[in-house]
Amino acid sequence: MICQRDTCDRPSRSRGLCENHYRQLLRIERGTPPKDPAVALAARRKSIVKAQEANQLRARERLDELLFLLEGGEWPPRACERLDWSISAAVKAARRYDVRPVYMALENYRRDEAA
Repeated sequence: MICQRDTCDRPSRSRGLCENHYRQLLRIERGTPPKDPAVALAARRKSIVKAQEANQLRARERLDELLFLLEGGEWPPRACERLDWSISAAVKAARRYDVRPVYMALENYRRDEAA
């Protein structure tokens, strides 16, 4: 069964409407105004930026911890494992956030392993 709205061809979920149209109906019944697309888009962008900033902060904290472990003499694969990172992921993060000591230590390890 498909949605009862004329221009919609999605499968119906409840009251003969698809999920989107059903939610619209519920908002109307509750008296909540429909969402303004521009406001919704701005809120979504803001939440994405906030999540990206949080991810950057966590990555930098993990790189600091990795640097501490490497400077303490921890074997690079073990140090990465303790932080739930692969060596390639740690190298990529070190390059991205310009943490040269971590990048150099891991690249030296990779080079020694390849030789």
